[in-house]
Amino acid sequence: LKERHAHSALAEALVEDLARWSGVDSVFVVGPATGPRRWPVTGPELRRYAVTFGKEGEASPPILDLSCEEAAARLRAGLSRAALINSAQSCGPLPIRTGLHMARYRFRDWLDLTAIRDSVVLESLVPSLVPRR
Repeated sequence: LKERHAHSALAEALVEDLARWSGVDSVFVVGPATGPRRWPVTGPELRRYAVTFGKEGEASPPILDLSCEEAAARLRAGLSRAALINSAQSCGPLPIRTGLHMARYRFRDWLDLTAIRDSVVLESLVPSLVPRR
């Protein structure tokens, strides 16, 4: 349950960010094409969070899913006006990031009853926010 609260807190923080990202024509939520995702929220689910928190407007860019491999290819080719949201724990870190969100939580291991601390980390890359040299 605490992990789900952490996921929701991250989604809410990202939705706040999305509302401030100017010049973005699409947002990609990066995750493995198969297998478990460290941050299990998909692009369409993040869009629903935006609607729920009242941050989704007519001019909001589409929020889509992108596999780790597709994200790597897009990074090599250039993002243009697209933004990436990445779980470094699932696909590895981005080469550069413009945002970072982390949610920490604790839970109890039911086998030996030890308290375990964990976190979910999300990073974002918005090309229009990258400092120019």
